[in-house]
Amino acid sequence: MAPKRIFFDKTEIVFMVPGQKKVVRRELAAKDIVRIQFDESDSKLLGIIPQKSETITVVSGKVGTPIVYKKSQNKKYFDEYKSGLARFAKENNVTFTDNTK
Repeated sequence: MAPKRIFFDKTEIVFMVPGQKKVVRRELAAKDIVRIQFDESDSKLLGIIPQKSETITVVSGKVGTPIVYKKSQNKKYFDEYKSGLARFAKENNVTFTDNTK
């Protein structure tokens, strides 16, 4: 099971982004975040069995590529991430879209 990868502060979020060789720490203030989005996605279990999943995408002007977390890789903390990001977006007036409902 993967360790917790998103940590919240009042006006800042710390993301632990897994890379090829190491985990990179990204600190983004509310003013640096362009959009937070939740989406449904299709994935395959063992490359064969189709299943529904969810993804979290955080777009920032400070980071070149969007930060993406998949539910299949973060099951233990995924609901905590979603509720924390939704609350953070509301409190800090960040554009937020939930396409999972």
